[in-house]
Amino acid sequence: MEAYKYMKMIKKTAVLIAVLICAFSLASCFAASLVTYGKQNDDIYEMQIRLKELGYFSSEPDGYFGDETQTAISNFQIANGIAQTGLADPETMERLKSDNVITKKEYIDAARMIEKMDYIFQTGDQGKQVKRLQTFLSEKGYLAGAVTDEYTEEVETAVCLFQLINDLPVTGIADSEVVSLLCSPLCINLNECEMKIVLAYGDSGSAVKLLQLQLKELGYFEGDCSAKFGKNTQDAVCEYQKWNGLEENGECGVEMRIHLAKGEAVSYAEALAMDAVSALYEGDISDAVQKVKTQLTDLGFYSGLIDNEFTHELSEAVYFFQLANNIQTTGSADKATRLLLNSGECITMDEFTEELSEMPVKRDDVGHQVVLLQRRLIDLGYYFDSANGTFDKKTEEAVKSFQKAHGMEQTGVADTLTRKLMNSDEALTYADSVAFEEMKKAEAERQVLVDLICGEAANALNAPYEAGRVGKDAYGNSGLTYAVFAIINMELHPTIALQYESAMAMENWNEDPNAFGAGDQVFFYAGDTMLTGICVNVDTVVFASPDQNRVISVQNFTEIDEYVFIGSIAYI
Repeated sequence: MEAYKYMKMIKKTAVLIAVLICAFSLASCFAASLVTYGKQNDDIYEMQIRLKELGYFSSEPDGYFGDETQTAISNFQIANGIAQTGLADPETMERLKSDNVITKKEYIDAARMIEKMDYIFQTGDQGKQVKRLQTFLSEKGYLAGAVTDEYTEEVETAVCLFQLINDLPVTGIADSEVVSLLCSPLCINLNECEMKIVLAYGDSGSAVKLLQLQLKELGYFEGDCSAKFGKNTQDAVCEYQKWNGLEENGECGVEMRIHLAKGEAVSYAEALAMDAVSALYEGDISDAVQKVKTQLTDLGFYSGLIDNEFTHELSEAVYFFQLANNIQTTGSADKATRLLLNSGECITMDEFTEELSEMPVKRDDVGHQVVLLQRRLIDLGYYFDSANGTFDKKTEEAVKSFQKAHGMEQTGVADTLTRKLMNSDEALTYADSVAFEEMKKAEAERQVLVDLICGEAANALNAPYEAGRVGKDAYGNSGLTYAVFAIINMELHPTIALQYESAMAMENWNEDPNAFGAGDQVFFYAGDTMLTGICVNVDTVVFASPDQNRVISVQNFTEIDEYVFIGSIAYI
C-alpha cells in the first residue's frame, strides 16, 4: 500500500511539473508540427536522443518516427503522468525537455515496490513463484495454454517475446527487471498491443526497416533499407531461416524475431564457412555436392556429370582422393576431406597415379597399385585377365614375362626398377618382345655366317694371287670372294663383272662408303681396274691384290686415296 501511494505521489508530482513547464515555457526546442508519425528529420532525431538518454528508446537514433519511437513516447507518457497518446504533442515535448523527468529505470524501480519478486527464473525451475510468473504472462497475452509450476521451453519463449515487445534484452530468463516490468502499468499488454508481430511480404514500417538493418548487418540482405517488405527482404529472410535452422517460410515471425534479438544468429559469412566443410554423404542433393564434384574433376579424381546429386560414382572418387591424400577412406565427403579439398594443397590423381605406378608390389599384394600394374601389363600385352587389384599367380607370370623380354632377372616381383621401365616409353610390348627375340635369333644366326665368312677370308691372307684361281693355295680377285662365300653354301658368279652386275640388281645394294659392315662384299677401283673383296671388320677389307701378287688386308680402307669405293652388298 505504501508503494502504491509512493507511485501515486510520483505521478502527481510529474503532472504538476509538466503543467508548470507548459505554462511558463516560452517556446519548445522541438518543432511539434514536424515531429509526427512517418516523418524523418532532425527534430525527430533530437527527440530520439533524449528518449534514449532517459531509457525509453533503445535503438540508434535515425530521425525516423516509426513504431518504436511511438512506443517510446507512450511509455514516457505513462511514466511521467501524461495522457498516453503516443503523439509528440506540446505537453509531451515540453516535459521531455525538462530536467525534472522520470526515467524508465526510476519508474521500473518504483514499480518493483508494487510487486516484489526477488527471483531469477529460467528453464528447468519449478515452484509457486514460477506459476505466478506464468499467470502474469498469460494475463498479458504472452503465454497460451494451461498455467503450470514448471519453467518450460514454452515459458522461455513467452519471456523472450515479452522482452522483445517491451524493449528489454532478449535472454529468456525472467530476472527482476522482467518481473517488475511485467507487474507494472508500463508493461505492454500483448492482447491490446497493435504492434505487428509477424512481418511478411507487403508489410512496411519501422519494424520492417529494423529487420532489414539486422539482416544487412548479418550479410543476408543487400540494397536499401526501405522499410518495405519486398522480394529481396523475403529472400533474405528465407536465407536467414535456412542457415539458422528455422522454418523457411519467408516470414519473420515470433521465433525468428526472438532468434534475431538474442544475438546468437549465424551470419551469412559464417554460414558459407560452415557449408564449405559440412559433411556430405551418398544420396545427398545440394549445391555443396556440385562444388565437391567440380573440385574432384579439377584434381582428376572425378569424370562424371557435374550436378548436385551425391552419386556412387562420386563416392568412389572421394574414396580415391582420401586414399591418395592419406586420410581416412570413407567415400563420404567429411569435414577433413572438405577442408583438404578447399585448401588446394592436395595430391592430384596424376600425382597419385605416378606414385602408385612406381610402388613395389609382389605376390598376394592388393590395392590400387596392383590395379595400375595389371592395367599396364594388359596394355603391353603380357596379361590377359581382369585388373582386379590382386597380385595373383597370373600377374606374377606376366611380370616375369616382361622382365625376360627386357633382359632383367625374372623374379616376378614388380620392384621400382621394373615398374619404372614398364611405365616408360622404352617398354616393349609383348608383340615387340617376340619380334625382338626373333630378330636377336636371326642376328645370332647371321653372325655365325659372318664369322665363317670373315674367318675364311682371314685364313686366305698372304695366299698367292693367280688370276682365275679359287683354290686354297692361290686366288684370283673374284676367285677369293667366290671361295669365301662358298663356305656358307652361297655360289657367286665366277667373274667380277657378273658379281658386280648381280649385286647392283639387289634391293640392299649400298653406295654409301660409311654404310658397309663385316661379311659384306665390297666393289672398288684400284686405278682403272675394278676389284672386289670382303669386309672383315670396321673399314677393313681383305682382297686378292694383283699389284701385290697376294691376298692382303687393308685397314681404314675408305681413307686410302688409291682405292675408290663403288658399292657393297650384304648377302646375309
